[in-house]
Amino acid sequence: MNIVHAHKYYYKRDGASNHMFQIMDLAKDAGHRIIPFSMKDHNNLTHIFEKFFVSKMDLHDPKKLSFAKKIRFARKMIFNTEAEKNMEKVLEKAKVDIAHIHNIYHHISPSILPVLKRHKIPVVMTLHDYALFSPNYTLFHHGKIHEDDKRFFYLKGMVNKCIKDSFVYSALAALEMFLQQDVWKMYKKNIDMFICPSRFMQKKYKAYGWDGRKSICLPHPIDTKQYALHTEDAGYVAYIGRLSEEKGVMHMCDLAKRNPKIPYVLVGTGPCEHAIKERIAKEDITNLELVGFQTGNLLKKYIQDARIIVLPSLWYENYPLSILEAKAMGKIILGSNIGGIPELLPKECLFEPGNIEDLDNCVNFWYTSPFTKRQSVGKAFREEVAENNNPDTYRERLLDIYTQLC
Repeated sequence: MNIVHAHKYYYKRDGASNHMFQIMDLAKDAGHRIIPFSMKDHNNLTHIFEKFFVSKMDLHDPKKLSFAKKIRFARKMIFNTEAEKNMEKVLEKAKVDIAHIHNIYHHISPSILPVLKRHKIPVVMTLHDYALFSPNYTLFHHGKIHEDDKRFFYLKGMVNKCIKDSFVYSALAALEMFLQQDVWKMYKKNIDMFICPSRFMQKKYKAYGWDGRKSICLPHPIDTKQYALHTEDAGYVAYIGRLSEEKGVMHMCDLAKRNPKIPYVLVGTGPCEHAIKERIAKEDITNLELVGFQTGNLLKKYIQDARIIVLPSLWYENYPLSILEAKAMGKIILGSNIGGIPELLPKECLFEPGNIEDLDNCVNFWYTSPFTKRQSVGKAFREEVAENNNPDTYRERLLDIYTQLC
């Protein structure tokens, strides 16, 4: 089977790209051929089909773009003709059996979907976030969740300045969604099956008026063989992930201040990094350390050596890979009782989002728990993901979806 995987990044940049590479490898191990479709970037892995990737759009800081580039990028976000033409070239070059879509909004756009439909190629899409339902893909801005941004054809999101606290950027995102979703219906018409990693995501998918018959819940896999069981620790509490407001990372500063004798380590980078450093300096938080973005064995080392890992999210997390990785290593991980997190953790490992008192109590309970208790729970966590997130089972179910659609 020849499978196109489309995602805006062709390197391991985030949870969505990490997942894509994992399931591409699973398919390749079963003898299937992978054809990537992505955006050009110097970080990309090399591939024979990279010549068909679309031109890079750097939307990280729109203020630095010239007016002409802003107009050009805005047009591409709504309908990327380069992506449309290049997908045609891919289909001329190779016989494709099925396409698997990940995050294509903004940088690639859904312009590739009608091309696939014209060629009678089935399409599945993994829902990594809430980009199909709201102009703000996290549903989180200005300190809280805004599910009302989709109201009145996304005008509410524009009024709420849901993108970068900007009326202009929010208006563009609202126009993008209105045309793609309500006028052209590019996703609803051209996607045959939506894969929801969590039951929570599937519930939201249906609540926002999408066809439940075209969705399936398929939790992400993790290969426990790649993660050694490690119940010993170096005594610190870790946060591992993007340093951003919706992740609740600023609460780690509050947590460190409340417990000056417990060391805390933040692994990652993001827009809150400067604010965290300022608080550390201004409030003399000596037990909180930032170690930056880490990957590979060094990242695993930080997870292994943590006594507890905390995920204090304020937004609707979908199905966090960070929880799976921690559980695979037998670590105690605590998370906010929000989104898909409760599907992965028992009640005693949950705390109310944004409630520093509840978070503090939860951390202290587990930090001071006997080693034998933490060891027992850690081993149970590893056994749980080995069974529920087995890669072979995932591949079997995914390929079954492909086969049914083909």
